[in-house]
Amino acid sequence: MTVTYFVTGVDPLEFRKVASRHRYNEQVFLLPPWEGIFVNGSLRKLSFEDSFLFHETLVDAYDSAGYKLLYVPRVSVFDRVEFVLEHILSHTLKPGA
Repeated sequence: MTVTYFVTGVDPLEFRKVASRHRYNEQVFLLPPWEGIFVNGSLRKLSFEDSFLFHETLVDAYDSAGYKLLYVPRVSVFDRVEFVLEHILSHTLKPGA
């Protein structure tokens, strides 16, 4: 199942073909649902339980498309930003990365 299918109910075979041909990067940062900081609002309409199911759909979609999944740890905002920046900088500055 793809994310688009989860949201719209439409199986986007053509989208998957295009995505496999026009990959931006082989790595994807994922931030798993975190109940301790989860808040519903005008922009976040899914319940925590549904957000977990949506997250699993994202994991399946990226994994089946061959992406390398990088899980951002459940730490402070500062530490999450530091994790992402350190990873980006360490991979950007390497020859051939």
